[in-house]
Amino acid sequence: MYRILPFISFLLITVFGFSQNILSDEEQILNSENEILQLAVQDENKRSADYTLTNFSNTIVLVVDLDDDGMEDSWETSNGLDPNDPKDAWTDEDNDQILNLFEFQLETDPNDSSSPSVIEVSPSEASSLDDLIEEAENGIQVIRLSTGNYNTNVLAVYDYNFKLMIQGGWNDDFSFYDPNKYPTYWNGADDETLNVLVPENDDVTNTTVVLDGVNFISSDNFILGGTVGLRFNDGYSAISIYNCSFNFNAHYGLSLGHKGSGDAAEIFIVNTVIGNNGVGGIYTQVTNNALPRWRLINTTINNPNSEEGGIDGLTSTGELRIELTNSINWGNTDYSFNFSTFHNVIIPIVNSNVDEAAPGLDITTTNTISDDPLFEAPMSADWTLTDNSPCIDAGIDVGLPFTGIAPDMGAFETIDLSGITEKNLIELLSISPNPFYDNFSIQIDEAIFGEAEVKIYDLLGKCFLSEKRMISGQFEMKANTLPHGFYMLSLEINGRKYISKILKN
Repeated sequence: MYRILPFISFLLITVFGFSQNILSDEEQILNSENEILQLAVQDENKRSADYTLTNFSNTIVLVVDLDDDGMEDSWETSNGLDPNDPKDAWTDEDNDQILNLFEFQLETDPNDSSSPSVIEVSPSEASSLDDLIEEAENGIQVIRLSTGNYNTNVLAVYDYNFKLMIQGGWNDDFSFYDPNKYPTYWNGADDETLNVLVPENDDVTNTTVVLDGVNFISSDNFILGGTVGLRFNDGYSAISIYNCSFNFNAHYGLSLGHKGSGDAAEIFIVNTVIGNNGVGGIYTQVTNNALPRWRLINTTINNPNSEEGGIDGLTSTGELRIELTNSINWGNTDYSFNFSTFHNVIIPIVNSNVDEAAPGLDITTTNTISDDPLFEAPMSADWTLTDNSPCIDAGIDVGLPFTGIAPDMGAFETIDLSGITEKNLIELLSISPNPFYDNFSIQIDEAIFGEAEVKIYDLLGKCFLSEKRMISGQFEMKANTLPHGFYMLSLEINGRKYISKILKN
């Protein structure tokens, strides 16, 4: 499958032994004999759409995605979705915790909660991941991971088409999915945590990788690799990375390789953090006329002690398009974008916070800033925004959940405290340790004493703990039954209210 991206007005490629000129100005596709293989109906509005060119026995089929949400119009229509609404990529019709975009990429039924079938894996079964991931070849493999730590390294080499999804963020009995409450950590200390490789092979034409709700941490991979390496040397590839993090790794957080001859790739990186990695955030190589398109949406890239910057790599032939929307690529050493050599790197940035890039790159900006995003505590892996951040309500609505008048930039939405309860006075508490594991201590002015009401809410305003107690000075809270994740602690005493953010590891 060859994806003809919307920003290419003229392209010469070779498919199964013959060349085609794709001439959008003349609205037709010609082979080397100047015979019309397929009329491309492209009016002024449709020129911004996404077109997929597929060869079936020398017959060219042109597939259209007019709302540019990554899902073909015909598939959306047949499954009850709106081909003119890009936001429905981020909804889940059958409530199986697999978004519509992922169902399309996996070629499963978005209206049937039993499709796809899934395999459940707990931390004690981490050693089985190698074989389970390899089994995706010539089929669909969806693997769910319950909360906990997975200490293993996986190398998967595929010689045939495959569709793979790995989804963390499930509780122990797989009855509830929430990556914030039930974090899944994958630590491959000795090498790349997950390395997916497609070598040059004519049998590989269409591949999919979806990573959802997994925190990849503390790997010691080789210098040009990331803790996760996804390298595709043949065929069309679709990659979605959602609600993930790539933090505190020795080299790059993520590595994406595109080396297929004239092949295209669609990459979504959404609600994801790539931070505090030793060499850089993302590394890529684009060669052999490959045509990858990356879409970074509400993603945070912040590697202040790195050597090579936020997004780094080299491109020799082909074209790399990196689109940033509602994202933060800031505070990376050396540059936000840093390519040792580059050829046709196009970077449109919309409603994002990006600081200095290496000279010479083709960058266009719309409603962008380059200010300190004012993270809470990035060196402690807290990239939430402080109340004074210029990134709050500075994004645009793309269909992902948000609070306030508009989405925030970056991977984390700020919390609207007005939905919790009325408040007379908000002050910060002194909490230690924070983050905590089972228990934590609260320090309050010794002049304040009496009966207090203590409540702990999740980020959606659901109350997990509520109790009344007599307090004075410092006291301890037991939270061993609290699921992992971010919370707001509210303490009300003598008509005053104290509120603070807490994190349970």
